[in-house]
Amino acid sequence: MNLTKFIYGEDATRPSILSARSVWLAATAIVFGAFATSTLLFAEENTTKVETTAPPAVSTAPTDAEIEAIVRRVIEDDPGFVLSAIQKHMQAEQARDQANKDKLVFENHDAIVETSKLPFIGPADGIEIIEFMDVNCVYCKRIYPVIKEFAAENPDVKIVHREIPILGPNSRLSASVSEILWAEYPGLYGEYHDRIMTQRSSSTPGSVGAVLDVIVGDEKAQDILRRASATDDAGFVAGNLDIARNSGITGTPYIYVPGVKLPIRGAVPDLRERLQAAIDVLREQRASGD
Repeated sequence: MNLTKFIYGEDATRPSILSARSVWLAATAIVFGAFATSTLLFAEENTTKVETTAPPAVSTAPTDAEIEAIVRRVIEDDPGFVLSAIQKHMQAEQARDQANKDKLVFENHDAIVETSKLPFIGPADGIEIIEFMDVNCVYCKRIYPVIKEFAAENPDVKIVHREIPILGPNSRLSASVSEILWAEYPGLYGEYHDRIMTQRSSSTPGSVGAVLDVIVGDEKAQDILRRASATDDAGFVAGNLDIARNSGITGTPYIYVPGVKLPIRGAVPDLRERLQAAIDVLREQRASGD
């Protein structure tokens, strides 16, 4: 059994490191809890005897070996008990960690919503949804069709892209190309983004160049690739990385709906429903002038 998949599931964003120490501490806590429970049960049984028997009986507490035998028997009879307890422990830890990171997001709200220079899909005055993403992130690619369809069904929504190329040089290259396209050919950005996000494989200099060839032609494509490869990360990509770091956003996708301060971490199965509920609220607020 893959313990990480058992604990976090197939669709959740996986943590960067599954702490072996955390698992060991959790297992130790389980065993200790079993010891404590066994001892308490013994004590309760003995107390009952004291209350109903005179004079009080002299009892002998179970030895460590006896308690260990009890715990071993419980584990052998139901090994899923240990895995289930570890799962709950790790999920609780993850929830606490995410809550702490989301608190950083709220503290950095003003920086996150400064999106005036960032590329977007939809109307300029639309209701904003901000997506921290990496074009080579499999989870970003997984939710892309959902977001694309959601945007089509809600034409008053503006999807702002904060690319944080955390998956290596190829991600950085594509993010730099996005920055150049948005600055020089903003009308072509949406097509580039769609073609890159719908590629089945990860983007490479070759695949990025092929997409650019289709969009702007070979000569311009080569020029954009050359400049994107030589970038010093001084543009909005560097700013995105700084904001993500300061906001505790360590993975992608991370979606933030600033109007209701709604963070959505990872490729959650109910993404469409959460986005729709948030947008419906913001749409009503706009209509009422709030």
